[in-house]
Amino acid sequence: MRNGRKYANKVKVAVLGAGSIGSLFGGYIALGGLPVTLIGREPHVRKIQLKGLTIKRTFDGKMIEVKENIHATTEYSEVKDADIVLVTVKAYDTASACECIKSYISDKHLIICLQNGYGVEKIAENVLNSGCEVVRAITSQAAQLACPGKVLHNGIGDTFIQKPSNMKHIDHLTILCKALHNQGITAEIIENITPMIWRKLVINAAINPLATIMNVKNGKLLSSKHLKEILDQVIAELHQLCKHSRILEISSGEMKDIVYRVINETSNNINSMLQDVKKGKKTEIDFILKPFVELSQKYNVKAPVITSLYNMIKFMEART
Repeated sequence: MRNGRKYANKVKVAVLGAGSIGSLFGGYIALGGLPVTLIGREPHVRKIQLKGLTIKRTFDGKMIEVKENIHATTEYSEVKDADIVLVTVKAYDTASACECIKSYISDKHLIICLQNGYGVEKIAENVLNSGCEVVRAITSQAAQLACPGKVLHNGIGDTFIQKPSNMKHIDHLTILCKALHNQGITAEIIENITPMIWRKLVINAAINPLATIMNVKNGKLLSSKHLKEILDQVIAELHQLCKHSRILEISSGEMKDIVYRVINETSNNINSMLQDVKKGKKTEIDFILKPFVELSQKYNVKAPVITSLYNMIKFMEART
């Protein structure tokens, strides 16, 4: 963290994994007046150091330049002076990323895992093991890293953050949420985030694999009658799995409405799984769809479409 005196009385935020979502949230938090350190890869970091971060809102065409309250680095040690560490790395990188910051984390830190997938907060908690508090967060904000120094904000969505148990952490988190709210980004602190994690998992499981296999933006899943038919089959299987396992109390109609709403709100977005495939990278399929494949096996509930989508993504990963 730079400019210690200037920000002495402000909540300081470090973003571990300044990709699309990390840069988007870091940028808006900085615009909201809090000092933010983005920890990311060299090309992105260098561009931000030279010219700041650019956020392009594709849904209204607005271009936002973030040059104040923002610092970018490749050094993990800079989490040390932060009050809040926002973990936004890929789910499968959670353990290795937390190992890199482990020696700089203490009980003063609030760690927020703002990631896709199931179980990432437990991974972070087990690795850090330093008395710090780890909470989970989920978001339906849609983002894409266009090029170094520039992130596309492709759609507005809900954000939920688990309420910490430490009062000081609650105060810090409340200030962070206010900074986001001042920029039009709603972030709600909730007591029990588990149902929301499963809701988000349902959304990701319904949208990401199918759109990735078909190489389309989210909106095409509804605008194409053929893809919509497959999408509805996926949603029906997800509902049956949730019903039999009792992990989420939700009607089939409500589940469909939620998935449709997110698709409409992020219609122009290239989902993160498709972004990964296009870059020849590993996907988060094992944290998004595999939990439902395992539920299918555990409760002996047939889910042929979900299982097929999972196997197709794994095949695509193996080819890269």
